[in-house]
Amino acid sequence: MAFVSLGFVLLYLAFKDQDLSEVFNQLKSANYFWAIPVFVVSLFSHIIRTIRWQMLMKPLGYRPGIKNSLYALMCGYLVNYAVPRLGEVTRCALLNKTNNVPFKPLFGTVVTERAIDILCLLILIFIVTLMEFSTISGYCYEIIFLPLYSHFLSTLPGITTILILGLLSSIMLFAVFLIFKNRIKTSPVFKRIIQFLQQIWIGIASVAKVEKKWLFITITITIWVTYLLTTYLWFFAFEETKGLTLGAGLFFMVMGSIGKSLPIQGGGMGAYHYLITQAVLLYGVGEVYGNALSIVVHGFQTAFYLVLGGISFFIISLKKQTI
Repeated sequence: MAFVSLGFVLLYLAFKDQDLSEVFNQLKSANYFWAIPVFVVSLFSHIIRTIRWQMLMKPLGYRPGIKNSLYALMCGYLVNYAVPRLGEVTRCALLNKTNNVPFKPLFGTVVTERAIDILCLLILIFIVTLMEFSTISGYCYEIIFLPLYSHFLSTLPGITTILILGLLSSIMLFAVFLIFKNRIKTSPVFKRIIQFLQQIWIGIASVAKVEKKWLFITITITIWVTYLLTTYLWFFAFEETKGLTLGAGLFFMVMGSIGKSLPIQGGGMGAYHYLITQAVLLYGVGEVYGNALSIVVHGFQTAFYLVLGGISFFIISLKKQTI
């Protein structure tokens, strides 16, 4: 609930001082031809992501078809728009339905994928920070930290109370575990939890058994290149942003990825719009163009997942389980 509130707060901050009629005019004048190459790149991105997922499944002894894997992946992204992080569970459950791939180790491969993505994002943040340190440090402090700090300062006593209660609860649970550890370790529930975690670990460990590691790395890099292109290509849809460099596209992609990674419904709605709207100011672009750009990029991504995710759900619902 806190993150949902944060999303609406950031959405409000992104548009509160803007002339919405001017934003609407920019949206009307945008060149939507660029939706075609963005769609092609986005589709290619998800296909190679599916191939990378299959490479993680292969060491486990499972090779579901690329179509079913892609359908499950797209359904997962769609579900994430409604309930963040539930999509990872959904795509594993759907592939279990269509191809009888065991859920637990399959979920481990998804955990591995997410860990790799986070590592890649951290590397890109480091690279962008080195490229634009003075500008970005001021941006992060003035545009991100101060507004969030001032908004949530009033809730500090409540946060402190929650942290204290959480610490005390952790201490009590640890004490209970020490006192009853022998009974806990022999209980059926504890054994099931351990077995569940072991099965997930099998999936996580699959990354070490990938046969073509250089291909796996190449695909991972290509995935992030496509993410960059799906942001950069939209620059050409507006007169004011078509002169921005590929480096600016990299910065926008990183900020957008941070916004979308927050567990906020609607693919980071609000967080994405706020970060992109403010990021354009670093490159001398009017804020109204940032508003329009954030709406177009986020809106296209939302439509992409709604349409292809919906189609994928429909196709999977008609399928029978295969081995």
